[in-house]
Amino acid sequence: MSSADTTMTAALGALTETVISLPAVTGTAVGLCEGVACLQVFLSAPDSAALSNIPDTIDGRAVHVVVTGALERLDTVR
Repeated sequence: MSSADTTMTAALGALTETVISLPAVTGTAVGLCEGVACLQVFLSAPDSAALSNIPDTIDGRAVHVVVTGALERLDTVR
């Protein structure tokens, strides 16, 4: 794993700890935002309490909010 990957993984962990208990937050991920690696926070719906507590950056990495709607686990296919 490169140092850039390690840094992004650490930033994702810090972001997740910061936001996962906020209302409407369903998850976090590393994604691409305009072709550049970024951190993403997934919301089930726009929520002002969550939005006001989600940072713009973590460890110098951009954080983008994505409203996905409700997420449901799919049954495992065997």
